[in-house]
Amino acid sequence: MLSDPVVLTAARNNLLWSVVTIVVPVTLGLALALLLNGKVRGKPVLRLIFYAPGVLPLVSIASIWGWLYNPPSTAPSTPSWRSSASAAWPSPGSGRTPPHCGR
Repeated sequence: MLSDPVVLTAARNNLLWSVVTIVVPVTLGLALALLLNGKVRGKPVLRLIFYAPGVLPLVSIASIWGWLYNPPSTAPSTPSWRSSASAAWPSPGSGRTPPHCGR
């Protein structure tokens, strides 16, 4: 198997890919951290640029889930049965069907 040129090419490509995807981001991250640790003009703006891609998706997802769990009372598309206690799904075997199911 080690004499097969395809296996050797695949192993070389995997090793190269592993080295590049580990060494390059770590080196760039360390260089940016050292740059921002010193006296740099516009440090808050640079920090915003570096941290925003990591933080904004978390804030957006948290906001969306917060809206889903606690929708505003003025939402025009909120169905009336969604907040109705009588529309809650019955326990199995109770023989009841929620009113919005049409039965």
